Amino acid sequence: MPGSILIADDDTSVRKLLALLAQRAGYEVDEAADGTAALERLRGRDYLVLLLDLMMPDVDGDSIVERLRSSVRRPAVIVVVAYPATGIEGRFEPDVVDAVIHEPYDVDMISTVIMSLAGAVQQKSVDDTVRTRTRKQQTAAEGFCPYCGYEFLPPPAGDNAYIRTAILIHLARCIERPELKDDRDLQRLVDQISDSLEKHFHPDVN
Repeated sequence: MPGSILIADDDTSVRKLLALLAQRAGYEVDEAADGTAALERLRGRDYLVLLLDLMMPDVDGDSIVERLRSSVRRPAVIVVVAYPATGIEGRFEPDVVDAVIHEPYDVDMISTVIMSLAGAVQQKSVDDTVRTRTRKQQTAAEGFCPYCGYEFLPPPAGDNAYIRTAILIHLARCIERPELKDDRDLQRLVDQISDSLEKHFHPDVN
């Protein structure tokens, strides 16, 4: 699955080399020549991998790493340095900076690291989506709105349309629900929640 990679480095030759390696691996590439531009890119798009130079004008790489630490969704970070990696051992937390590469650059190794980390981020995104969907289904199956926790009341006996109507009315005013593009999106949400609520209120019905 293709994805996007951001390369933040004020050295044009290094930036172009890394961009070429990422593009050959099948990824879309955005570039930033300084820290300010890198932060703007990060705010506007989700990236799989960030290749980050530490010595940049305006905002340096250390400051970007510090800002990423508090981000819920962040790319895998590969720090690019012009000196041996041993010079920054222990400088970064391993849950924020995933790898460090340095001159002389081994292009095969860099390509392998990019693809490995990009694949790991994509898999984590898939896993998170599955977990979120499962959690929402479980919440609805217990009689609650999966977005805000509102508790739906049991339907009157024999009123088969009650559940769908109740869901529709609630979702119209639920501020936690996802943004809806059109009526089909609303209908899709109603269908998803209705199936779970039907099982909750009528557990004996197959």
